[in-house]
Amino acid sequence: MKTFEHPLDIQTFMDQLSYQFKDIDLLYSALTHRSFDNENLKSNGHNERMEFLGDAVVGLIVTEYLFNTYTQYDEGELSSLRAQLICKETLAKISRKLDIGKYILLGKGEINSGGQNRDSLLSDTFEAVIAAIFIDGGIDMVREVILQHFVELLNQTFNQKPLKEYKNLLQEYTQFHFQSSPNYVPVSAIGPDHAKWYEVEVRINDDVHGRGRGPSKKEAEKNAAKEACEILNIIN
Repeated sequence: MKTFEHPLDIQTFMDQLSYQFKDIDLLYSALTHRSFDNENLKSNGHNERMEFLGDAVVGLIVTEYLFNTYTQYDEGELSSLRAQLICKETLAKISRKLDIGKYILLGKGEINSGGQNRDSLLSDTFEAVIAAIFIDGGIDMVREVILQHFVELLNQTFNQKPLKEYKNLLQEYTQFHFQSSPNYVPVSAIGPDHAKWYEVEVRINDDVHGRGRGPSKKEAEKNAAKEACEILNIIN
């Protein structure tokens, strides 16, 4: 790689990232957009291949964390959570927290079109930076960095509370406060067999505390539990 000095104080960015690169050129490449590479002969190359690797690394670490932490979730629920956490919007949010847009090297056209604040560009650059950490420091270091920036966001994903399924929250609350368990009672099932819409009540000691609807009984029960958690002030 050709040595290239970043025009800004890259040490500040590494401090925000909580990782110190041994090979700084990896970080320069991760922060370089194709448009800048096309306009500058001294560039270290752009970050698109690193995005590819970073996407896989983020997916692996987040999947591992969810699998080990939320043992009460089934495969479908874990997949849904993972999709919310590693989507473009979430990665862009983390990028903004790290001020990545300030450090991305862009061509003039991308700068003029506001590329530094575009979700897709921010999320791609974050993935490239993660790939650079993986190459530079290995899986344990990149796991530490990813979880540092993801766990807080993970806890904010559901009502600013630690991520826990609403039915579990309600179950724990009712056993403690009512000495009984919630009962989910089907109310209706509307529509043809291939597209039914279910409605369920959640009852505690025969009193209705919430209703929920959904394309499956399971989804309707979750929504009923969510409403009950809100009514009982278990969640805000």
